[in-house]
Amino acid sequence: MVYEKAEPTTLFEFVKTRNALTEEDAADYLRQAAMALNVAHSCGLFHGRLCPNKLLTSFRDNLDEADSTAQMKICDWGQVFVLCGDPVQAPSAKGVDVMRYCVSPEIADKDLTAGVPEGEYPDAIACGRNDMWAIGILMFHMLTGTPPFPNARNPEALRNACSNEPIVFIDSQWSKLSANCRDAVEMMLKVHPGLRITATRLLQHPWIKIAKTTFPKKRMVQLLRTLHLNVGHCQFTRFVLRIVAEQQRPDTKQAAAVEDAFRCLDGNGDGVLSVPELTKGLKRYLPDLSEADLKDMFDEIDRDGSGTLNVTEFISATMDQRKCLSVPLLWQAFNAFDQDQSGHVTFEEIDQVVKEIEGNSMGRERVDVLSGQIRQELETVTHKLGAESSIDFDQFVYIMQNDEPSMKQVFKKDMYRFSWNRCGLDCYDVRHIPPNKTWKIHKVSGKGYTSPRSTSVYAKKKNARPRQASKETGSSEATTQAPVY
Repeated sequence: MVYEKAEPTTLFEFVKTRNALTEEDAADYLRQAAMALNVAHSCGLFHGRLCPNKLLTSFRDNLDEADSTAQMKICDWGQVFVLCGDPVQAPSAKGVDVMRYCVSPEIADKDLTAGVPEGEYPDAIACGRNDMWAIGILMFHMLTGTPPFPNARNPEALRNACSNEPIVFIDSQWSKLSANCRDAVEMMLKVHPGLRITATRLLQHPWIKIAKTTFPKKRMVQLLRTLHLNVGHCQFTRFVLRIVAEQQRPDTKQAAAVEDAFRCLDGNGDGVLSVPELTKGLKRYLPDLSEADLKDMFDEIDRDGSGTLNVTEFISATMDQRKCLSVPLLWQAFNAFDQDQSGHVTFEEIDQVVKEIEGNSMGRERVDVLSGQIRQELETVTHKLGAESSIDFDQFVYIMQNDEPSMKQVFKKDMYRFSWNRCGLDCYDVRHIPPNKTWKIHKVSGKGYTSPRSTSVYAKKKNARPRQASKETGSSEATTQAPVY
């Protein structure tokens, strides 16, 4: 198992340091959890052991401390239920102890098939609904400051409480929270698993549902045509496009526009684009594309082979080269590769960067294939074939700005190189610009590469306004004490 690096701070510990939790923040954390579980459940993966120490927080380097919402990660997937036809067994007493108070009634009764409709796959229903119960218990604790069964001090007492005691929603604890907030928690804590809400349905709940984003048809067609065009580029050009896309500030105009288009295509709001979602969008806006073209496009964009596209993959695949491959940006990208500032980037250095970046999402065999394809492309373009395994900035610009050989552009490249090497004249007028130190595409002290755009596209915006009071529901910007457990 290869895990993503995460901070050891749990979500409860993070909330505790803030001394308060707003209803808006709680809704954001629940949305993140539902998005993660929805993707996992759709792949046949069920956690089954969710508890407070399984929810970790992750921060971007430039996260404003005044913004109390962090990105949440669900850890410990190494012991998940993978449905392969074998029946799911109820956890042991030790397993129940590990899950603390998140044990569901069906596990307490050792009857995982309770409430499963006849003819449906019982394991999927049981494991998925068990995860939703656990998230519901965690949200109950976060919002009220106390667990639903505060008097259950040991596993046996916990099992008895889950089997025999109903969960009580005390008015004094929930009166300051909105009706939608309480309804979402109640739907997750239905004793009968057949009535319990699923992750997919939870994402459509009014409390956490993301408002549907509209996007102008003309701009969407242009964006998708750019995607179709970019897929036809060579592997090296697409790799550099991804580097440029990830290094762009998330609040830039183009990145914001692409994120809006991503949200418009994401029909179920789970934070990723599935094959049907992207295919539906492409057919709607680009009806001239065939089924084969659509499949090939998706396979080319889906670098990690997950069967879904995240926002980073979508942004890098829809980058407008006219705007994002300007000479100043290419200069910064070249310097990100040229760490020793020698003026040349060797094929070995490019190969190492490819492995460092793509190694986090691709298997070793796929990374080796990609590295080989990029090396072959570079050797073919430079016409050196082993005589000189490096490129300078002039060759770098030529490769990035020309998909097909062009004698005119080759002559221009050679004249620009001669002017710089012999006369010290920079025809690009960028070599005086110092390298941008924030373009970190290499490993830092062995910690591994992390995309600067790792935050979900659906994370709460830093300048989001607090939820205002509502006369209809009597809700307000609810603040509760941080949970203690």
